[in-house]
Amino acid sequence: MKRNIIRNRTLLATVALVFALFSTNYALADDGESAGVTQGSIKVVSNVEYPMLSLDGNTADAEFEGANGKIAIIFNVDRTVAHTLIVNGGDDFETLTVKIKKRDFKIIRIRTSKRSRIYRWRATKRVILKKAKKKTGNKKAPKKPEYDPDDED
Repeated sequence: MKRNIIRNRTLLATVALVFALFSTNYALADDGESAGVTQGSIKVVSNVEYPMLSLDGNTADAEFEGANGKIAIIFNVDRTVAHTLIVNGGDDFETLTVKIKKRDFKIIRIRTSKRSRIYRWRATKRVILKKAKKKTGNKKAPKKPEYDPDDED
């Protein structure tokens, strides 16, 4: 009698474990396509404060994080297509073009103050802009006015 109870409990625990493993794998295998989640965000980490961003030829509305403005996040980006991001750091830096592919979007956990589990699709790119080269042309020395002794009055 006792053996039957132990055997039934073991069988029930094994069935519950197998069910839990299959349901977890099914939930992890769902990439959000079937649920209609096609929006994501792009996080740009740069060495320039408050860079100007252009996504697919249009100016991008980015929210800057941190006190120095070197981290920009562009929200509501279609993650099912490839994008071209242009980062402009101003006159002192060269413009850089970054390709963002569909596979660059990863699902990440957003940390909140309530420690809730919020997951979002995000592509993160680290961008280092180079200093712009100074234009070195043959500069002509300014002409000195000719001294004319007869011009003194």
